[in-house]
Amino acid sequence: MTTDSCPNVLFVVVDDCGYADLSSCGQTDYATPALDRLASEGVRFTQAYANAPLCTNTRVAIMTGQYQYRFPLGLAEPLLPEQRSQDGMGLPPRFPTMPKLMQRAGYRTALIGKWHLGYLPRYGPLRSGYDEFFGVMGAFTGYYTHRGDDGELDLYEGETTTDEVGYVTDLLSDRATAYVERSDAGEAPWFLSLHYTAPHWPWSAPSVEAAAREREVDPAEWKEGGSPRIYAEMMGILDTGIGRVMDPCGRAAARRSSYSRATMAANAIPRCGLLSDGSGTCSRADCAFPRSSGGRGTFSRAWSRTR
Repeated sequence: MTTDSCPNVLFVVVDDCGYADLSSCGQTDYATPALDRLASEGVRFTQAYANAPLCTNTRVAIMTGQYQYRFPLGLAEPLLPEQRSQDGMGLPPRFPTMPKLMQRAGYRTALIGKWHLGYLPRYGPLRSGYDEFFGVMGAFTGYYTHRGDDGELDLYEGETTTDEVGYVTDLLSDRATAYVERSDAGEAPWFLSLHYTAPHWPWSAPSVEAAAREREVDPAEWKEGGSPRIYAEMMGILDTGIGRVMDPCGRAAARRSSYSRATMAANAIPRCGLLSDGSGTCSRADCAFPRSSGGRGTFSRAWSRTR
């Protein structure tokens, strides 16, 4: 296969989205039309299982294609800031990761969103196969304050922190949309990992911005303030953003005369009383990547093609 015929690949991961938190999976309190579209245009796998219920472990498996427990990092449940100096607490830069293999196949690669696979200076997305990175190094960051799980600024442009202003979910969606539109003008195919922190706590949404900003800088308040209404608002912003990214993907597929694959994964744990079994949900393309979750979930597979 030449690079001219290689598909562009969008690989979306969302964080802590429950099994029944999409309207295509039975949610009736709010709608997720963009993600429902991804499911309806493809194939849904409603009895899907993954290898762990926490962020770091499953991301190790996704990135390496191996059981996460073959790596010291895969035993962290999950990786915490105080472990950053411990031996093995990062994805080995020498290891042939998924984005590295895509690079070797002629792809331009980018990670927009959450990494959580080791801290600088020894580890990072640019050391493991990504050409570009904009996002979060740790487990999460404040949606407004951009303060991470160590209380420090955790929003990066490459390997440098940035004070860009905005709601993190929107910032990631905007960056991804711009990346697709810019990359479509190039000759090489692209592989974009769009790994949202949403709807992971802290429970921050525009309707409660002032209170959310206060909670985001107080570790004792990170998990407070949640409600079904706030969760629905966060999911709505996430779904709208993914829809914005999917639109230029369809145009890119038409111009490239090849497949443009959209993959979605989710890692889920109980929160806000909306989830009882730790299962997650996933809409995904026809790539052999595990969903970032433990327990039962649902997959769907979607693509677009022009002849």
